[in-house]
Formats: sequence, C-alpha cells, structure tokens
Amino acid sequence: MDDEIRQTLLEYFHEEDLPKEIKGREIVWCRKEFAHLKKKEKRELLIRLLNLLKGHSTICYAIVVDKAAYWEKYKDASPASLRRWSMHMLLDRVDRALERRDSLGAMVYDYEGKKDTAYRKLLEELKREGSIYWPHPDRRRRICRLVDTIYFISSELTFGLQMADIVAYIIRASYENPEKAEYLYPLVEEILDKDPETGEYHNWGLKKIP
Repeated sequence: MDDEIRQTLLEYFHEEDLPKEIKGREIVWCRKEFAHLKKKEKRELLIRLLNLLKGHSTICYAIVVDKAAYWEKYKDASPASLRRWSMHMLLDRVDRALERRDSLGAMVYDYEGKKDTAYRKLLEELKREGSIYWPHPDRRRRICRLVDTIYFISSELTFGLQMADIVAYIIRASYENPEKAEYLYPLVEEILDKDPETGEYHNWGLKKIP
C-alpha cells in the first residue's frame, strides 16, 4: 500500500515537492503543502486514500472522548486515567480482531513522549492480568495476540500512521465540524470494525466515552 499511496500523491505533487507528511486536517483545509489543491482535488485525494484502505481490507477502530461530558460525569478522574481507559479499550479491540483472524500483530503508535512508558506498562498489565471483556465487565481476557511491546515512532516516517491520522481527523470532524466530513465519513464507516453478530460498528469499531 505504501507504493500505491506514493503513486497517488505523485498525481498531485512533483517528486521533489512530495509532502513530508499527509495529515487529514491540512488536506481538508488546504494548508501548508496542500495549499495549492483545489476543492475538487482535495476531495478526490481523500476519497482515493480512503478507498486504498478499503481495498486492502483495513479494519479501523476509534475511541471518541467527549471531554466535557466525561469531566462532568467523572469529576474526580484525571487526564492520565482517561488516556489509560481509552488505550485499554483500543488494545482490547485490536487484540480480539487478531484473534478472529487467528493471527498475531504488532502495535505501532505515534510518538507521544512521556506517555509512551505508561502505554507500554498498560499493555504488559493486560497481557498479565487480562483486559475487561466488553460487553461483560465482570469478565477479563488476557491480551495475547499483540506481540512484544508498543512501538513508538514519528508519524512522518510511515504512511500507516499518516493514514490513521486521516481516519481519526474525519471521525473527529464528524462530531465537531460535520460539513467537513459529510462526503468522507460514509467511507470511514465502511472500514470501521463491525460486531460479527449485529453488523453494527457503534460500541465496537467506534466507542464513545462516556
């Protein structure tokens, strides 16, 4: 897929002008290296990139946090506890997707500085003690399909993280700025993981907190 993404970008940029990093917000708002794109071109580019994900049978997960509602509901919670809970749910969902495929996998994550250690420790804890097995909070399931640790790298080094940024931006825009996502979000819906029994992605491929 890396080659396909590169070839797609070359239809909008010269070789020497390829963007250092592709970001959903910058494409949608035609900023920085994408400032030369016309409205039709930016729309076309995003649709083509999302269709590449679909063409490679990509499965996506998103944890959406309504921070105002969260702090209102959990007045004594901390930002660290919110990050931990969000990552807990993400790790559990990815690991169970690997289990359904009878496969192993590795997690590559955008570098976040001091948060990296906390996320790595959480993965080790879930491997050792088990993750809350949604939708059965009284049951736990050990994370066993994610190998080794979480690999943190700068997103500019890999198209994988950049594509994740595009999907995340579109999902965020669907809540905060719907008109910017109206023609893109249906494509994201197609690649969000679905409940095998109901076919629904809400609370499965996409989980909103609280």
